[in-house]
Amino acid sequence: MISQSGETRELLKAVEIANARQARVICITNDNASPLSQCADLSIFSPAMSGPLLGQNAVARIIQLNLLDTLFIAILLQDYQGNKQRLERGIQVVEPLHGKKS
Repeated sequence: MISQSGETRELLKAVEIANARQARVICITNDNASPLSQCADLSIFSPAMSGPLLGQNAVARIIQLNLLDTLFIAILLQDYQGNKQRLERGIQVVEPLHGKKS
């Protein structure tokens, strides 16, 4: 889950459902005291200060995208062949929703 504030109602409901289904929840948020970080199994904090050219949201998104990319690569490399197959199956499921063919 990614949320700058960690307080979005819909996101917290999704975490509640995930927890009820015993799914592991990883969150990336700006606030370590947020309800989201308190409910997650693992919280990664991406504090962002406002810059003169970028608003706080833009800085937070850039940091969060970098964290996601790093997590993706780290998980992928743990079992490259297995994860590659799972990723390909996921793409096959999603592509028809966008009118594309494999």
